[in-house]
Amino acid sequence: MAVPGYDPARSGCDGLFSLAEALRGRLGRAVELAGPDPGPPTGPEPADRRSAAAEIALAWVATQTSDSAQARRRIAAVAAADQEDPMFAALLAVVRARMHRAEGDPAAALAGLEAALAMLKAARGPTDGDRVPSWLDSRLAAEAAATWTGTGRPDLATRSLAGLGPAAGPEVALEVARAQLAGGEGVPVDGSVTDLLRHVDLPLDVRIDALLLRAADALERGDTAAAKAAANRALRTAAPERLRRPILEAPPRLRGFLRHHEDLAARHTWLDEAEPTRSLPPQGAPVVQEAARSALIEPLTEKEHEVLVHLAELLATDEIARQMYVSVNTVRTHVRAILRKLAASRRNEAIRRARELHII
Repeated sequence: MAVPGYDPARSGCDGLFSLAEALRGRLGRAVELAGPDPGPPTGPEPADRRSAAAEIALAWVATQTSDSAQARRRIAAVAAADQEDPMFAALLAVVRARMHRAEGDPAAALAGLEAALAMLKAARGPTDGDRVPSWLDSRLAAEAAATWTGTGRPDLATRSLAGLGPAAGPEVALEVARAQLAGGEGVPVDGSVTDLLRHVDLPLDVRIDALLLRAADALERGDTAAAKAAANRALRTAAPERLRRPILEAPPRLRGFLRHHEDLAARHTWLDEAEPTRSLPPQGAPVVQEAARSALIEPLTEKEHEVLVHLAELLATDEIARQMYVSVNTVRTHVRAILRKLAASRRNEAIRRARELHII
């Protein structure tokens, strides 16, 4: 029985267009093309009024805007749809990896990306090479490299990209430069960033990441004026689409730099929309500036927040381990993540910044 107003072919095409726009960073247009939420099926209505491509596009948008609840809903919706297309499965792996990184679980992110790469290899046969485009491998490799660099192992990021040439894509070029900077190799990255920014069709998130990399490089060289100019350009580029993920995943030192420049924070209060459930600061506190600065902090996981509270109670590492029924090494791992996310070098500094930001 046909459903009035429902055209499967049109829905599928709109879903693919939505996904293409999401990958380019045109998040608002991607949401528009994906269409309204059809809700639960009624009677003869198809269960998947939205195509798998549209659901992946919406999941991609959710991770780019740091809306974790929406991302989980969309991932669940895709899980109920047909995922036989290798491209869909690979892009879904990227979305899941970003979710795992945001939740403080890089091991799960890397495992999912490795499984997706193995899936692509298995899907390639002698006659269906066009069905599995090579750029998917580069996309997954770049995401894995970003995860390695974010966990403090830029050496593994560089190694993982060693077999990919300059034609691998802008995401790979970006991650090579990011790993070099994080590894302290003394390699100037401004030339790489300039080359990237010359691409007129550069995806928006890559453009923002490149500008933030330029800011981080300038900061390492002690050129705070250049760092501020590049960071401001990155924030202005991200603002129209509310694209928060690159900013939340920026190096800790750069996030600390942004947080302590209140003029930047005051001009970009849209960053605070990433965490709508954050508690309000005490009466009389500078709400706008504190909110915008706190959004520049990568969110703590539930366990990291629990450890942070215990640190504020001045408990020793072994005491925290006993309180939480975990190993001392697990506590130390959480402490390292807390220091990184709060751009702090010591526990006392992390506690002070957490109180300033009303996290505890």
